[in-house]
Amino acid sequence: MRFHTITVAAVGVAALIGTGCTSSQASGGPSLATQAATGAIGPALLQWTGTFRPKQQYNATFGGMQQRNQTGGKVTLTAPNGSQMHARIDLTLDFNDAVRLPWAIAPGGCGSNTIPLMSVPQFPEISVSNGSGTLDEVLSLGLPTAGSFHVNVYNSGTSGQDEADVLTCASLTLGRRGD
Repeated sequence: MRFHTITVAAVGVAALIGTGCTSSQASGGPSLATQAATGAIGPALLQWTGTFRPKQQYNATFGGMQQRNQTGGKVTLTAPNGSQMHARIDLTLDFNDAVRLPWAIAPGGCGSNTIPLMSVPQFPEISVSNGSGTLDEVLSLGLPTAGSFHVNVYNSGTSGQDEADVLTCASLTLGRRGD
């Protein structure tokens, strides 16, 4: 009888883990990530969002004083429409210099030094002028529905091959579109 009780408890815990149910969910149903990963919610209803945080680096000295990187901004990944499963990126970046900046989407969180989902040159550059840059493009990349991802923006003139090239990064969070 004792074996049966332990087995039932283990199966119950496995069922909770398998559905993504957590104590913080009021509805008691599967989490959004689980619904997206299993296909219960399609890419057209999902979005990935993030906020760019400056990397702890300093620009060249100016008059004997170092200037901290003040780059910031926001990024959103969505499906362009209900029938197209590519990723549409809407990105806004605050940066003082007039430059073209390479960027990429990679698995994991900021600082994970992972290989991007496509090669860096396949991502359209961000053109920055007058203190900001924007990008609104459909990528030849499917919108991810599971996992963890981040967006790296690299220093101008670098190839984006190394974590040392990162100017700013945004960890992406999965949510329902329009939230």
